[in-house]
Amino acid sequence: MLAGRWNLAAGEAPHLAAQLPELTQQPAVITQTQWSTLAPLNLPLEPTRHGHHLVVDESFQFAATGQPDHIPIAPLFVKDLSGRVIHTGLMPLPSPPTLPLFPAGCTDVSAEVPGAEWIENAIFTTFRCLNVSVIPQQHAATSDANPTAILVAAYANPTQHPYKIRPDTFYQDGWRLPQTTRLFARSVPVVESDAAAHEFMHRWQSRPSGQSYEDFYEANSGPQWYENFFLRGVTVIPTFEACNGHYQVAPDFSVTGAEAGRAVPGLHHVVSQQASNLPAGTILQVVEPGYVTANKVHPAQVVVSNGAQAPVMEPQPLLPNLELPHPRVGGLWGDVWLPTHPQHFTAPALWDWLPSGHFVQISGPLWDPLHYTYASTPAIIRAARKPVADNPHVYTLPPAFRQRFYPLVAQNWYDTFNERTAAERAANHPLHGSVLDGIPLTENIASIGYHPLPAGLEYELSPALFPQLHPSHRFGSCPGHLKTQLALVVSLLKPAAELAKYHMVTTEPLRQLLARMESASPNSAHSATPASQNTNAVTATSAPTWQQSLQTSWLPFLAPSQLLINVKRLFANRTYRQALAAYHPGLPQSLFRFRESALAWRRLRYRLVTKYPAAWCHAVAKGLEMETAETQLGQFTESQHHTAASQLYQPFQRLALAAVLPKVAPKAAAKVGGAGLPFAPHAGKVKAARKSGT
Repeated sequence: MLAGRWNLAAGEAPHLAAQLPELTQQPAVITQTQWSTLAPLNLPLEPTRHGHHLVVDESFQFAATGQPDHIPIAPLFVKDLSGRVIHTGLMPLPSPPTLPLFPAGCTDVSAEVPGAEWIENAIFTTFRCLNVSVIPQQHAATSDANPTAILVAAYANPTQHPYKIRPDTFYQDGWRLPQTTRLFARSVPVVESDAAAHEFMHRWQSRPSGQSYEDFYEANSGPQWYENFFLRGVTVIPTFEACNGHYQVAPDFSVTGAEAGRAVPGLHHVVSQQASNLPAGTILQVVEPGYVTANKVHPAQVVVSNGAQAPVMEPQPLLPNLELPHPRVGGLWGDVWLPTHPQHFTAPALWDWLPSGHFVQISGPLWDPLHYTYASTPAIIRAARKPVADNPHVYTLPPAFRQRFYPLVAQNWYDTFNERTAAERAANHPLHGSVLDGIPLTENIASIGYHPLPAGLEYELSPALFPQLHPSHRFGSCPGHLKTQLALVVSLLKPAAELAKYHMVTTEPLRQLLARMESASPNSAHSATPASQNTNAVTATSAPTWQQSLQTSWLPFLAPSQLLINVKRLFANRTYRQALAAYHPGLPQSLFRFRESALAWRRLRYRLVTKYPAAWCHAVAKGLEMETAETQLGQFTESQHHTAASQLYQPFQRLALAAVLPKVAPKAAAKVGGAGLPFAPHAGKVKAARKSGT
């Protein structure tokens, strides 16, 4: 299976993908031989190992460890309303159609596809690790000429972030495929799909008088007959068997059954409603079945429950505060909630694409392992320590994961720094490069609630790069009747001095830096945390505002020549152009336009950060596109730019110490690149230091 891999450091912004329409016309399933032909074409694609389409960037993670950030932006596989596994295509931000069908480029995954058996029986995830690092001074962009110095980098106030190893995945509980309410139909010639649709409806209209839909289904060998229509381009709209019905969840969070599916606007036409003890919208009767083809929907006619007698969720769940960054959440206030009780899992978690193309959860129990601690988190990390023997990037699903849900929990472990651990993790280990280990505790160290990342990392994708995800553009203010249900930002139950003892195995330079950072001023992410520790209420005056000051902007040093690349030279090789054309006739021209746009986008990003940092910070705070921020440069003074430039590096503290330099392989040294792109007041010193080789 192919996945999108979009390198922001090279300017491959996902919103530019529309300039590569050929990607939507290519198969997502290829052989190793086909990939050996495709790989040299330098397209933003890679064979899947992690289950996601990724954005790769060189930001704060790169600053601390020399490892680029790998940020999932969409799952590779989802389920449609009938439960069929669908590959989400090669476009990272697809345009969803107005009909409840899948975006262009999506394909179904049949059992014959190699590796298909893993999709629902393994864990697919990356990990977000809040690491610290020791960086050789000789490879850092700094004017310190001490040849024996090393640079230790760490994010500010690490004890305020006890949860440092974070599973980063769209798959609920680490493995369960995201459920959508869209329906997939194979693309076949219209004549064939129309003929199949006519045959299906004729069979329904010719059934014995009074025969119910259930009996009609059984009389026609149900699954086999419907699968035959699917292969011919007609997907029968699921009704009773639709995968958006409520679950029956036992006290131990196991699933004991499921209700009938619920009507979906655009797929079901509600003929009437009846009083019932089932949730509103649950299908009670099928008056006439419906179907979809790749470009047409014939809705099913159904009778549904009005929900008047359905039980209400008790206890009432806490709600996520959508004024905080929740980039993977859509819908409205109250449409998603924090699951802590079996009843909170009765409604399914449903996902969809925003108009911008971002894939988000629109309703149901919230799945956000970056910002909340789930009971499944320790098991996911344990699974990652023992990957499949012949594939270190696949983690076998623990048997206990099947047929149950995992709620939010108070954290009773602490992720600490252990520099021996990094040496024990091989290059292909899922946690390679990480110095983090978990220490089990006998008491809770953090309550249930929102676990903030360090300020500079809080937006997983900077609003200046993906402004559509900024909360101010999406949710509005919280309705008054829901404010008492909002969960607060997590507050630690132990003082920083006591947490310091959990920094177990560190070298002396790191120990010194951590000790210094223990007494540093509070992280800005916590400065607006309400004084009240009542996790069941939040007042209007205590709504967090700290997200307005976040500046995700660290960039590695780049020589001017790397921003002055002539794209035409890249395409001067005739053999390369011919290889592109052999893959698709229109690809050479499309890829050329894409590379030119990517270079312009990359230059703009560096221009704002290095020359006009105040405009960049303003764009981050307000969720403006970079092009818009560039038009507002006249609003800022040189003094404001200088102040903003110093703020760009606040999330990290660095300590230069005299020590024996570790040996670094040439490739690794080149990968480290530098301690950060210097802002204007220091650029001259850095250039001079680099020129002299210090």
